[in-house]
Amino acid sequence: MYCGTIDDVSRDHVVPRCLFIRPYLQNPITVPTCDRCNGEKSLDDAFLRDFLTIDFRGSQNPTAQALFGTKVQRSLRRNSSDLLKSTLPNVRVRSLHTRGGIYIGDFPQGQFDGDRLRRIIAKMVRGLYYDALKERIPEDYHVDVQCHDPWNYYSVLEVFKRLHMNGPRVIGNVFGCAYAKATEDRFVTLWALWFYERVLFTASTDLSSEDSREGA
Repeated sequence: MYCGTIDDVSRDHVVPRCLFIRPYLQNPITVPTCDRCNGEKSLDDAFLRDFLTIDFRGSQNPTAQALFGTKVQRSLRRNSSDLLKSTLPNVRVRSLHTRGGIYIGDFPQGQFDGDRLRRIIAKMVRGLYYDALKERIPEDYHVDVQCHDPWNYYSVLEVFKRLHMNGPRVIGNVFGCAYAKATEDRFVTLWALWFYERVLFTASTDLSSEDSREGA
């Protein structure tokens, strides 16, 4: 599904299983993938879990709280979390304001690998597209990802509802997604992905700028 080759095909959990707690739900989203791509994608699973469960939005969810109290704290004690190892040294308690200047509160804040997070969500979008439409997004199509501020969560989802999106596809209180597809190009899409009922990403798929200029 991810690389386009057929070699030792297995099944990949598009939404990582580590985002859930037992008993696991019976409707996971899986797609066919080679063992190499499956293994590479799994290296990012804990990074995504740790980001979502320590985020002040996602951490309000009971499933995220349960994971933080067990697996995330265990990885912290073992110093095995890529996210926490790179983030904790520069964490400081700072005031948080909306873009309009409204004071939200004081929270621990620090820098993390945002590019890695966007790559994780982009690959997830490719898996979700295949699951929905049984077709790969071509490699020359770019996936642009944006993470939204918490105070825009409901307003962004309301915009998506007015676009008559396909979905939503919801898995418990952990994950949900919806998408719209362009009529003139089936690989041009717009997605909303939300985790733990709080953390919202949107993503769009389109030809990369270089390909667009060549076709103009």
